[in-house]
Amino acid sequence: MANVFAGIKSIDQSSGKTAGLKKVTKDMQTWRKDYKPEGATPTPAAPAAAKKPATPVKITKPAVCEERNGNWQIEYQTGPEPLTVSGINMKQQVYIFGCEGATILLEGKAKNIVFDSCKKTKLIFDNAVSSIEIVNCKGVQVQCKGVVPSVAIDKTDGCLVYISWEGREVQFVTSKSSEMNVAFPQGAGSDDYVEKPIPEQFVHKITDDLSISSDAIELTPPTLVVVEEQPTPVEDPPGPRTLISLEQLEQVHAAASAAERAERLTSALGVQHYPVNPRTCVWVDFCFGVLNFARDEAHLPPEKALALLTLAHEVYTFATDPFSINGDSSVSKISEPVPQNAESHEDAETAPVTTIPTPEIRVDPDAYPSVEAVYEQFHEKIRQASGVVSENDKAQDTETPSLPTPFSPMEVARIVTFFTSTFFRHLRAYQYVSRVQRSNIVRECPLPIETPLPPPSLADATLQKE
Repeated sequence: MANVFAGIKSIDQSSGKTAGLKKVTKDMQTWRKDYKPEGATPTPAAPAAAKKPATPVKITKPAVCEERNGNWQIEYQTGPEPLTVSGINMKQQVYIFGCEGATILLEGKAKNIVFDSCKKTKLIFDNAVSSIEIVNCKGVQVQCKGVVPSVAIDKTDGCLVYISWEGREVQFVTSKSSEMNVAFPQGAGSDDYVEKPIPEQFVHKITDDLSISSDAIELTPPTLVVVEEQPTPVEDPPGPRTLISLEQLEQVHAAASAAERAERLTSALGVQHYPVNPRTCVWVDFCFGVLNFARDEAHLPPEKALALLTLAHEVYTFATDPFSINGDSSVSKISEPVPQNAESHEDAETAPVTTIPTPEIRVDPDAYPSVEAVYEQFHEKIRQASGVVSENDKAQDTETPSLPTPFSPMEVARIVTFFTSTFFRHLRAYQYVSRVQRSNIVRECPLPIETPLPPPSLADATLQKE
């Protein structure tokens, strides 16, 4: 403390209060950027960024196909041109390595064949004494035209093996492989092949005798039985008959996306198998297009949109139902299944019985109404929907409730233009979908249906099959 007070005393003895202090220059002020203390070493420069290694250039090795030490060596074969190796005997082994996109044909009976590290390559051989080994391959196809006792598949992703009818007793040994399939003829001399997957997953259990039992898991997807159903129109007590109710229509229009609108529409129509049933899919897409037109183009109120949907249903049913030529078009039959063995009950004194024809009649295009007949039906329906009734139909229309809000002439013109450019333009395509026979058992579609197709595009895709 004595030193401190001595320093203060020395300051006070000067003439000024700051006479004993040293002046601080700019180069001594540490808060400045240009301040450099004595003995400071220069800041080392930042090291240069290391250059990224260049992409290695794929070296193409020369193709090899030669006989070495009594065995055949085939390597690095590419290109679509098939490579044929003939004169192979039972004492020679064939080793195939590093081929990509090639087709190799082996003529003769080899002792053993090794198929190693090949991609998208096809191998066709006559016979093999012991086996063929497929190792480290991707997307390859192997065909045995004769007999091979054993096929070993190891570390391979994607392999299709064709077996002849004579060599169907072959055994497969697999390990660490996926997407394996085997194809074989349906019978002796048949050119139709049946393709079956080789199991990749197994269930292992410890048995009572402390051994391991293994069972393969079936890879074949389950089938879905689809009974074709056409939704039954729902009766609306205060108004005319409609397919869906006003509340259901508001729910369809309130959907956030087209996929959700399609889902709500199928629920309202009572459709159960929209993605997998072709006829029901066409019918739902047709209704979807009609409702979109009513809302977005014609700007119809909900009541008129439902009336238009009912009109479209009746015309569609008349056009796609071969029985509607001499029957009642108000009953929906566009997707109703026809029994195989229909029995007619004869009773002359009671109500007449309608005989159900055999399914072969549906295949005949002449059994369906012509374009002119369908247009007459449409013209009659749109005339009634617009409030114009002829003298001959007044007696019949007294029993049928009329529309509370008939279509105006401008709305009729828009509806006629819409049907002409969509429905009538592809009428034969819609009839083709209805008359083609399809199996009731179909595969379940795993892909989601994002947006239903509008009537023109759907009809164009179907028309190409006719």
